[in-house]
Amino acid sequence: QHNEKSFSLKTMEDGQVLLYLNSVNAWETKIPYPWLVFNDKIKVNSVFLRDSTAVSDSVVLLFGGSLLKGDADNHLKMLGGYLEFFMEPSVAEMYQSIRRELDDFIQSKLLFPRMGIQTESGPEGDNPKSQLQTLLTRAGYAAPIYMTKQLKNNQFQATVEFNGMQIMGQPCNNKKSVEKDAAAEALQWLMGGKQTGREYINHVSMLLKKSKKDHN
Repeated sequence: QHNEKSFSLKTMEDGQVLLYLNSVNAWETKIPYPWLVFNDKIKVNSVFLRDSTAVSDSVVLLFGGSLLKGDADNHLKMLGGYLEFFMEPSVAEMYQSIRRELDDFIQSKLLFPRMGIQTESGPEGDNPKSQLQTLLTRAGYAAPIYMTKQLKNNQFQATVEFNGMQIMGQPCNNKKSVEKDAAAEALQWLMGGKQTGREYINHVSMLLKKSKKDHN
């Protein structure tokens, strides 16, 4: 953390630290944000930080360590209470909600690297469940059905069923994200690994619709 008045810097592990002399931030008289993220640190006589970037409270809350609710509705904490944030209760709730969505999204993207992340206007958005339902509905099929089970290792796994087929998602520690994983797996299978943009969803839904007519 950076304190503008004294320009002191501390880390949880090392206590007082300094900025490496060749660092751009070392020559700044003021740093506009209260936190620094850094890529490397070295120890000579003191501990020096290199490749540092100043970040705001919001960046720490959304992309930092585990975020927990504190003792009151306006209180959030991280790193076992080492970092504490106080704000309006509605703002605290918003940060927790966005953080859960970000964590779920990042986990899904890691499991399915080719899953499309482009922003889509309209109700389907870039949520795999919404995209799968949009694709099936446009083709004239019923909405997909999801079944979730808990595994022996305390992970969860979901299966999505549509058009007489069942596709199983990857095991996951987060119960809320397993249905998204199963939907993403179904999309990968339906689309042959292509990105799930709106134009391609339209194309595949038309193929499914044609296939359904051929079987009738």
